[in-house]
Amino acid sequence: MWQALWGKQQGYVYNREAVYAPVSYDVWFKDEEEARKHFYLLKQLHDTVPKKGHVYSPCIFPWYSVSISKCDGVNGMAMIAYMLQDNELIDIVCQEIPYLPVQERENYLCLLLHEPKTQTQRDALTQALSDKSPDTRSKAFKLIEKMELKEDDYTVLQGLLKYKYADLRVNVLKLLEKRDDGGVYRAIETLVSDKKEEMRLGGIDLVARLKKDDKRQKLYKKSCALLANIQNP
Repeated sequence: MWQALWGKQQGYVYNREAVYAPVSYDVWFKDEEEARKHFYLLKQLHDTVPKKGHVYSPCIFPWYSVSISKCDGVNGMAMIAYMLQDNELIDIVCQEIPYLPVQERENYLCLLLHEPKTQTQRDALTQALSDKSPDTRSKAFKLIEKMELKEDDYTVLQGLLKYKYADLRVNVLKLLEKRDDGGVYRAIETLVSDKKEEMRLGGIDLVARLKKDDKRQKLYKKSCALLANIQNP
C-alpha cells in the first residue's frame, strides 16, 4: 500500500514512482464484508465530525485529550476503496480528497484516480487542477494528459479558467488546444462572451496560442473575428 502512495523505498528515500499493485484486504480484515462495514463506519465518522475537527477532553484521564479530524476518516476510506477496487467506493472517496492535508492530497489523488473509470472520478481529477496546492495541480495535469478527454471534460476544463493560478491557466489552455478545430473555435466563442473577465482573458490567450501554431493559421484568423465583440477585456 505504501508503495502505491509514496513509491518504492530505497534506503530511507522514496523514489516517488508509485506501484499500483493489488493490495489484499485480508491483511486488515477477515473478509470483504468486514472491509465494507469499516468503510461505511469511517464514512459515518467523516460525515459527523465538524469541519474543524473535534477534541475530546478529558478522555479516559482528566489530563488526557484526543482530537479527531475529517481527514482521519478519509485516509481509511481511501485505503479500503483501493483494496476492494470498488468504483462505487472510489467515487465516494475521491470527492472527499480536498479534506486531506496538502502534503497528502496528491498521493491519494494518484492512488485512486491514476486510471479514472467513472465520470465522477474524471470530474474529481479535473477539479483537482484548481486545487490550492501547486503540487496537486501539477500531478492532476500529468494524469489528465494521459486521458482521452470527452466533450463534458472540456466543458469542465473551460470553467476552470475563472481561477487566476498561472500554472492552472497554462495547463488548461494546453488541454483545450488538443481539441479539433471546431472544438477549439467553440471554446473560444464561449470564453470570450463570458461575463467574467478571467474567462474572457482565457479566450484571448487561446487565440494568442493559435497564432504561434503554423498548422492552425486559418483557425487563428477565423477566431480573431470573435475578439472584436469583447467588452472590457
